Amino acid sequence: MSQQDKLSVKIALILALLIYGLSLLYLASFLHLSQVNGATVMVLATFVASVLLWIFVATDWSSLLAILALGLIPQVGVAKAASLSLGSTTFAFLFFTFIVTYALSQMTLLKRFT
Repeated sequence: MSQQDKLSVKIALILALLIYGLSLLYLASFLHLSQVNGATVMVLATFVASVLLWIFVATDWSSLLAILALGLIPQVGVAKAASLSLGSTTFAFLFFTFIVTYALSQMTLLKRFT
């Protein structure tokens, strides 16, 4: 099994976990389970899937997937998830850091310094 195939399997399994967690909300409402808070299950599934994607795949696009998944939760909504994540100073700092890191990795000057 090649490295690309292993990565594809990991991504598929993690996304399946995310979809499973998101579907628990509909299962809880279908079975009329008042003890299970669907939003809590969805947030936990998003968190677990995001951490697994960060560990095994990458941190850039999986973070955006996590924001999108949180936006799909009815109690949170896309507008609130975007404003709390993309509108914060932490996001601006990380975005600037990623841009600088990419620019430095493309320059030969960084190789000379190291």
